[in-house]
Amino acid sequence: MATKSALMIMEGAPLCPALNESQSICPEVLGTIYTAHYRYVLGICRRFFRQPEDAEDAAAEVFVKLYRVLHQKDERLPFRPWVSQVAWRHCIDKLRQRKREKSSSLEDTNFECVSPIVRFLRHSPNFCARTNTARSESS
Repeated sequence: MATKSALMIMEGAPLCPALNESQSICPEVLGTIYTAHYRYVLGICRRFFRQPEDAEDAAAEVFVKLYRVLHQKDERLPFRPWVSQVAWRHCIDKLRQRKREKSSSLEDTNFECVSPIVRFLRHSPNFCARTNTARSESS
């Protein structure tokens, strides 16, 4: 049997009577949202991440984000598409963050272990780096 808060979500009623008055959110509503939408959010996250652990972490983070932004939801719009949008945006943000971290870690890495061929070509006076061809003696 569905609880009162689950029925409120399904019927599109306000999530919590005090929601419009303050920033506090009913714990019962958060639990109901989690149980009703976890599998759906996890499915969205699995589309973005190859590792199951990464998808589970992202899904958990989505519900933390939902807790923070639940008061911003427009009550006239359906709930599930809004949850979907929050999940998609969170996953995209997480992938962008990973990309930034990966590129910054590559910039911080000191590449002293350069192959002997590359070292030779860099110091060769007849080597033009742009075209990867030897310069002609006439130039």
